[in-house]
Amino acid sequence: MPLLHEVTGVGAPPPCELAERGPHGASEVFELLLAQRRAPLRVEPRPPQERVRAEAFLVGRQLERAEPARVVEEQGAAVGEGHPGAHPLVVEHAGPVAEPVQCLAPVHHEPSGHPEAHPESGSVLDVEQQQLPAPARRLEGAADECSPQPRRGRAATAVAGVDHPRLGDRPVECLFGDGTVALDFEDLGHEATVSDAGQRAEYGGPVPPEKPQWAELFTEVVTSGLCTGCSACVIACPYDVLGYNDADGVYRPFHVDADGGPDNCTHGLKGCTLCTRACPRFRNWEPDIESYLFGRPRNDDEVAGIARRTVLARAADPAVQGAGQDGGLVSALLIWAFEHDVIDAALVSGLEGDGSTWKAVPRVARSKEDVLATAGSRYTYSANPLAYPEAIAGGAERVALVGMGCQASAPGVMQARKAGKVARRLALSIGLLCSKTFDDAIFPELFEERYGLARADIVKMNIKGVFQVWMRDGTYHEIPLKEAHAWTREGCTSCPDFAAEHADISTGGIGAFGDWTLTLIRTEKGEELFDAMEQAGVIETRPIEDDPGAVALLNKLSRASRKRWPATAVPMPGRLPAPTPAP
Repeated sequence: MPLLHEVTGVGAPPPCELAERGPHGASEVFELLLAQRRAPLRVEPRPPQERVRAEAFLVGRQLERAEPARVVEEQGAAVGEGHPGAHPLVVEHAGPVAEPVQCLAPVHHEPSGHPEAHPESGSVLDVEQQQLPAPARRLEGAADECSPQPRRGRAATAVAGVDHPRLGDRPVECLFGDGTVALDFEDLGHEATVSDAGQRAEYGGPVPPEKPQWAELFTEVVTSGLCTGCSACVIACPYDVLGYNDADGVYRPFHVDADGGPDNCTHGLKGCTLCTRACPRFRNWEPDIESYLFGRPRNDDEVAGIARRTVLARAADPAVQGAGQDGGLVSALLIWAFEHDVIDAALVSGLEGDGSTWKAVPRVARSKEDVLATAGSRYTYSANPLAYPEAIAGGAERVALVGMGCQASAPGVMQARKAGKVARRLALSIGLLCSKTFDDAIFPELFEERYGLARADIVKMNIKGVFQVWMRDGTYHEIPLKEAHAWTREGCTSCPDFAAEHADISTGGIGAFGDWTLTLIRTEKGEELFDAMEQAGVIETRPIEDDPGAVALLNKLSRASRKRWPATAVPMPGRLPAPTPAP
């Protein structure tokens, strides 16, 4: 399990200004010819000349005007009656029309880059008629006031009828004239919702409707100090343009230069918003997740999040207890889920190679043996979601994710914001209480240099107010935590979530009993799983009243983590109860 200790001493980064962004750029209309090829999802970056990228493309004509076009007449009857015909708006031309252009666009039911994508090279795709949901928000004013405006010089493409004023809610195939074209709006990064008169469309879940993409994520999260390095955006990207850097203490996603450079994305310019949908630190992430999981945001006094039940628990099997940490509860949960056909795979952490480097890396567990082989705690960071492509390549459709709060929030935010197949496949989230993790440099620079503890000779570590280290020769050592502060991972310094508040079940080894796990059952799914295990006798439980100090410590550490959240960011994650007035 990750670190369960910090209350003070963690410095917050300098305040960061979050980017202010306006609506999308100029309107463009395309005649569509779609095709798509398969390319595997890769996490590790490669030189541009070696990459095999998705080749979804869109051929059409782009309108470029010196000044905005003006709507002068509306012909809505044909569309309203479901008849194919011309675009329902007559537009007064205000400038020259550009030559035909080619541009990439993420339009396909199975986006390239995911292992499950199907090759459809050169074929025209079928369209199923859909009745689209009603738009969620109305904007006042004339049609030209609702039109998208240019945005920081970045061209923003648009498909005719999507987020376009005065079209009404029509079946998709009626919005494109005589020819029908296949568009899977969910894998484009939003649902099949178009604008009505003067209204903006909503795209899937409660992400703001201007279709924020990597450019916004890069500015507002990745480079602002909010990014935890959870890697959710990387696995959600269907175009293989995001990688992950875990070298030299970075632990952050990056965008390849070939498709927009570090701070922009060619697919985002065409409408893909999946990376922002997957990010559990993007904009109103906390209330978005909580409204989806619990039906309401947490109250200010719920500093450790919303829970249905809090207990002490451990595995009943002594072998699982011995292999796991603090009673082996997490191992028992995964083993039960495998044996009772709840999950096909679990994303966990393991140790690189033979384990002697103590470098934590993502792993896929598919059996009880795999679970026990990867049991135990690591206090350096492993972005466990990065094991997702391997799990899917092996045929998994129901995947559990075990991780700290930053990772355990990823399934909830993806599901709340409807981030495609990845969201649907993440079937169970088990959270690990975590105050911080450390950079790998802590081994040579602290343990070895100051204490003479070679990492290759360490057999077990834990944190119970101090760093506890067991060596191969049978010796035991304690290292004061304050000496480890300098190696705190950057992504942890602004994280407000100690208690893994959006997991189905949150677990942590805090309190008076070292072989019991403080357990918070948070969701209905988590409660059903836990109750079944308890009734079957595979786990043992004790009432939380047996260890009142554990709850006090949980709330204390949760408060400390919430105080890290920057004042320049959205306020919800940093909310705390009002101070008790002095008598």
